[in-house]
Amino acid sequence: MNVEFLRAKIGEKFESIEKFADAIEVSRITVQNWLNQKHTPENNRLFVIADTLELAAEEIDTLMGAPKLSVVFRKIGGSASDDVVREKSQQLADTFFKIDGSAYSLRGNLYPITGASNPIDVANHIRKFLGLEKNEPVTLNEVLVELKRNNIAVFFIPFRKLNLSISENTSSHREVAFTAFKGDRKIIFLDTERTRDGANFDICHELAHIVLDHRITTDDEEKLCNSIAQELVYPAAFFADKRADIEPFISRAAAWNTVVTRFNHFFTEYDWSPKGLALALAANELIARKSHPFIRLMRLDSLGRSKQVSIDKQYFSTLDTSDFENLSAFFAETIFSNKDVYKPFLEMKEAALEGRLSPRRFATIMNIDSGDAEELIRSWEEEVGTEDGQDDQHAEHDSAKSDNYL
Repeated sequence: MNVEFLRAKIGEKFESIEKFADAIEVSRITVQNWLNQKHTPENNRLFVIADTLELAAEEIDTLMGAPKLSVVFRKIGGSASDDVVREKSQQLADTFFKIDGSAYSLRGNLYPITGASNPIDVANHIRKFLGLEKNEPVTLNEVLVELKRNNIAVFFIPFRKLNLSISENTSSHREVAFTAFKGDRKIIFLDTERTRDGANFDICHELAHIVLDHRITTDDEEKLCNSIAQELVYPAAFFADKRADIEPFISRAAAWNTVVTRFNHFFTEYDWSPKGLALALAANELIARKSHPFIRLMRLDSLGRSKQVSIDKQYFSTLDTSDFENLSAFFAETIFSNKDVYKPFLEMKEAALEGRLSPRRFATIMNIDSGDAEELIRSWEEEVGTEDGQDDQHAEHDSAKSDNYL
């Protein structure tokens, strides 16, 4: 711990060490022991110290000698992320790194290939990491399994509900994913307003950032990651090997029912979208962007999009941060129904109960009133010991998925 930094910050905010000690509810001797490097603060004191001294995320890292936090966004629409959104996202990521940082150390054989510029080379590197053949499309389930096995966390977060997306942003111009880096630790955050095909593409895009070790990206790097994600989901080699199977999407003469039936197979098998397929076929020069086959796939996308259920509607439709009873029910019941989907919320609840997450920080992350946060955490503390085995009372279930796109 950087004791000189701590001493300076105490001097900026408090008239004496005694008053600082009173503010964080420890003895003066305890603080003196920290400053004399006889002891270090317990983990559950970290957020209390940070909140009391009003430290920014970077200042907490300076205090603890931790690696710098970097956040890289995937944003549809092309413009830079709003400063408020970026700050909120950094705070969210920093919270998870601090309450359970050791849990996100990278495992496995994924190594960076910085400086690479060929999308197929990078995609093949990722396929090797995922154990896939060069002509096999990446699917959502398998990429989630492989990332979990290699300890790259994927957190599903309702961006709008937690104020991680500017309200006036349209659905076609907003943040949909970001990756947080801290040393060798990585967490991918996905917006729950995306459907399966969107989430699959977003993860592949973020995985490209991880492999290329991007910390601050340019427009060209974002385009490169999009090309890599497209190659992972819609491989050029797959189009070559399965030319007969994709012929209805290329041929102008193909009947509409044939296109729909054939696409439903690929949708079920590979988490494809008609729009994604149209763009991939055009990128591989198999169809032109203004051609009849391209327009036909875009029409199929438009007709079928309303049928697709977003992750938010499937899992977070009952979450209302403005309603205390609703929020209580969400943390008491809903989050135990699927531990993979609700993992970040399970971690926050556990950390709050163990004192590793302060009510103030919890309120900030959840975009709720601090009084509601304190009351909610108190209610959890009262339940401890009376609901042992609660995890076993709730059956986990797999992600539901329609068999047809249209």
